[in-house]
Amino acid sequence: PIDVLLGLPAFTGHIVKLDYPGRKVSFTPSAGAEACRDSIPIDLHSDVPIVTISLRPDENAAPVTLRMIVDLGTRHFAAIIGGHFLDTEAGKTLLARGTARQVGTGTGGPVAGVAVNVKDLAIGSHHFPNLSLALTRQVAAFNMGVADGSLGVPLWQKGTITFDYDNQRMCLSRQ
Repeated sequence: PIDVLLGLPAFTGHIVKLDYPGRKVSFTPSAGAEACRDSIPIDLHSDVPIVTISLRPDENAAPVTLRMIVDLGTRHFAAIIGGHFLDTEAGKTLLARGTARQVGTGTGGPVAGVAVNVKDLAIGSHHFPNLSLALTRQVAAFNMGVADGSLGVPLWQKGTITFDYDNQRMCLSRQ
């Protein structure tokens, strides 16, 4: 059971660090806090953090730039991508290569799509090779033009993710 949901108003004025292996959340005043060495800019859209990533679908493909929601609730895939990307050559190639399956559960029930492996996903200076991600047309938010998809917990579950909302940046540390 969940007793409360915290949103951006609770995070303002703080650095919020989620330590997945340690199973801890910490809040530190942002005044005087040092930036991490490899900070990643975030764009806040309706108080939702969005980052720019580079996705390399396979060894021979050129990298594709996508805008992704940082979603602390996406658990099963490193990323779920939809929207206009699925109509690009890279998106069509990945859709054809993927395996049909349920890729999530939303407020309307099961979300169908395909699971597919990609060569590399980069966020800032962090590279994540050989990832499994999901593609779907069933997430309406990805069709609105604000974000192409969402990043999930498999990217940072072995480390920490830190948000500095006041300065619109985040940091990743991997163990």
